Amino acid sequence: MNSESDSIHGLIRRARRRFFFNVAVAQGVAAASVAMAGAILILVMGSQFLDWRWPAFVAVVTFPVAFYRTARRIPSPYRVAQIVDERLALSDSLSTALYFSEVPGGRHVSESVRQAQLAESERIGRASCR
Repeated sequence: MNSESDSIHGLIRRARRRFFFNVAVAQGVAAASVAMAGAILILVMGSQFLDWRWPAFVAVVTFPVAFYRTARRIPSPYRVAQIVDERLALSDSLSTALYFSEVPGGRHVSESVRQAQLAESERIGRASCR
């Protein structure tokens, strides 16, 4: 990998980290809401449900579900590149550069086309970050 490819991967990594943080906060809030609803339900149901096991049960069930939902909603690096392209109107520049920077043996891509795409994405990425 060259420096252009490294900077594109770094940009996508930072954007993906932001997506993760946003999804984690949203799922944490949803989990806390469900936990609070469970606590309210326990209080409404009466004193026989005030035993410590019921709130613990609600927490044990709620937070793993939130973790699972968070893990399922994190987009792949390529999808993050597409989202960034769409939001910044970059005409698929980042996603194409990412695609070409990870060329497995099955894709035959000219090295000059690959380098040109990486350079153009680097130029656009720097201009859009200002």
